[in-house]
Amino acid sequence: MVTPEKKTHVVGEYPEEEESLPDAENDLMQWEPERKRASILEEPKKIEQPNQMEKLERMRQKEKDERRAREVREEQGKKADDSDLLVSEEGYEKVERHDLEDTRERGSQSPKKPSRNPEPQKKNEKERFEESLMRQKERLKKIEDVGRETIKPKAPPKVALDSAAEDDKKTSRESKLEEQLTIHSTLEQACSTAAKFEESQKECEVLREQVISLRKELSDAHNFIFSLQPRREQITESEAATEFKSLYASVEEWVETKLGDDIMEAMIKKVRPSAKPARNFINFTTHAGQEATGCSGTDEYNVITMIMNFLCVEIFDKDFYCPIEDGGMEFLTSILTSMRNLEPRRDMATWRHWRSELYTALANRHEFADQRQRASARLVSELTNMLAIFVPEADKKVLGASVKTTIIEPALNLAHKLHLSVNKFSLEWSHFMRTRPEERPLDPKYFLPFECVDLARSGKVLKPQAFENSGPITYLFDLSPALVFEAVKADSFAEPKVLKRQRILVVASKEGQSRFIVPRVEFVECPTLVGWLLYKLHNKYFF
Repeated sequence: MVTPEKKTHVVGEYPEEEESLPDAENDLMQWEPERKRASILEEPKKIEQPNQMEKLERMRQKEKDERRAREVREEQGKKADDSDLLVSEEGYEKVERHDLEDTRERGSQSPKKPSRNPEPQKKNEKERFEESLMRQKERLKKIEDVGRETIKPKAPPKVALDSAAEDDKKTSRESKLEEQLTIHSTLEQACSTAAKFEESQKECEVLREQVISLRKELSDAHNFIFSLQPRREQITESEAATEFKSLYASVEEWVETKLGDDIMEAMIKKVRPSAKPARNFINFTTHAGQEATGCSGTDEYNVITMIMNFLCVEIFDKDFYCPIEDGGMEFLTSILTSMRNLEPRRDMATWRHWRSELYTALANRHEFADQRQRASARLVSELTNMLAIFVPEADKKVLGASVKTTIIEPALNLAHKLHLSVNKFSLEWSHFMRTRPEERPLDPKYFLPFECVDLARSGKVLKPQAFENSGPITYLFDLSPALVFEAVKADSFAEPKVLKRQRILVVASKEGQSRFIVPRVEFVECPTLVGWLLYKLHNKYFF
């Protein structure tokens, strides 16, 4: 049996094997740094982070301290990352440089000559390979150690932690101090508010007593003032204006219905009238009305003016419309004058209240009703006699009853209210009545404040827009006075207020025409009955 020979070879017999070891070793040396570099970069993922920062987070109770610690932690982590990256790169370069130096040393050494004994040669090669592997393992271990040291996160410095803890304590102390100060200031404010409240309560008590006292004084003053005022209703401005307009409308309608036809037929010329009623009628006509008797169609207007003038003179213009006993009015006037001159001096309002109370007491006497009835009968008789000359065939009793109910009684009732009023009511004629014909204006703008009745337009009242397209306006005479109101004040009267404007008779020329000239009165051939009466009285025709 032939034993197969073991194949042996001498070192250097297979040169490719000898060359493969260095090549494998070189490949291993070239490959190991790349693998270890990747393991170094992946190693931080496996390392657990310390838990010290979480302990700090639990210590922070307030949002301000947490934010401050977080900022410190972020800054320190950023610095640690930068330093770790720098160290890892330096360690890797260090290991790689060491491997290169070892490789160079082995390459520089000359290869040993192969020994003739092959077994020791194999043993040396095996040992050398194992030593190479051991060196590689040591290098890997060193690289891992360096990686752990470089990748291991650094804990925050103890000094920083101590300072953060001190800052936390300081912040908590400051917050507690602030809370104490806030509580203290709140208590002080509460105490101050309580003190002020007590003071205000005391002041309220004092003011409450003053209010009670002032209310009592005010009540006494009210009682005193109202004791001076008449305990009755005063006529108002609108009521006075309405009643006066109604009175004038009644007079105008009465003249038109009762006298119009007889005036047109000139019945006065058929019967010789009595001299006294005719003279009284002429006396109550105005001077301007007598000057206008040369204008045809003015008789009815002159009669209306005469009636209104009669009511003013006999009723409205007096201090008190109803006469009393002989000498009674003079006595009352002296009392009012004495009251006004008392010391201390009384103001106008007080004096007007006294006057109103005096006349009210006078009107409430039992004798006053009889006195007023006698005054009414006298006025009715006088006015009826003057108007009867134009209707000689009329029944005087019927005519007188109509005059009483339509003219005299409404005038007396209105005068009663006006004269007992604390405020002042008066009747005023236009200023044209006191001027001569050549001094009277012709411009339409001067007639705007009046109610103008145009004789040329059959007695129509001119509207405001008619003045713009009108020519010269000629004044003839007043038909009705204005009702003026003056409210009493402390020691005077307020500005006069016109409640009803004057009504005047005019002749308005058309635009572009010349002014109207009033014809001169030719009594022999006078076109009006009033002019005829003037002529007869002048020649003493009446008995």
